[in-house]
Amino acid sequence: MKHAISPPRYYRNSIKWIQWIGKTGKVIGITTQQVQQSNSTSHLPLQIALVEFEQAQLLLPIALGGPQITIGTKVICTLRKLSSTTENAVIEYGLVCRSC
Repeated sequence: MKHAISPPRYYRNSIKWIQWIGKTGKVIGITTQQVQQSNSTSHLPLQIALVEFEQAQLLLPIALGGPQITIGTKVICTLRKLSSTTENAVIEYGLVCRSC
């Protein structure tokens, strides 16, 4: 069962990653995970990049549909919708990286 969270609490919990939106960094490592969708038996590859910024390093999913990202690629942090909902609820977003 998914825990409901109020919009103000969601915003306060999310404020920590807002500082990363639009920041650029360099990919220093990449890995691929095989993720199974809940409604399927097939596995989808999910690429995760270790990105080095001036102030820290972050593990970020790589956005789909852009140019291929390799070690040394300059990337930018952006938002991606994490889930779809049919209810009147807060839409969850999270950080991803994409090529600059």
